[in-house]
Amino acid sequence: MSQTQEIDRYASVTAQIWMGSAVYRNHPDQFLTFRDSLLKAHGMSAMEIGSFLDQKHQTPAEYLEFVKVVNLKVDSIFRVDSLPELDSLVDIDSVKSEALKEK
Repeated sequence: MSQTQEIDRYASVTAQIWMGSAVYRNHPDQFLTFRDSLLKAHGMSAMEIGSFLDQKHQTPAEYLEFVKVVNLKVDSIFRVDSLPELDSLVDIDSVKSEALKEK
């Protein structure tokens, strides 16, 4: 796995964990269940994520780049979760509707 792929993999999972922490902020037990399930689905552990972050913290420039990737992923997740269902958009012509589905 290349370094870029590794960063992308950890950033994707980290972004999902961050979003889950906001969703389950008042339900810590549910958050831990969510987090552990997510990590298991990606073949990771909390210790592995922690080690990766510790490694990135040692080099501020690398950590900054990682955080930028995570922020982009969080923004993407937030935007997708905020969109209305495409099927419910009845006032869009077929060309625009097909263009939206491709994005």
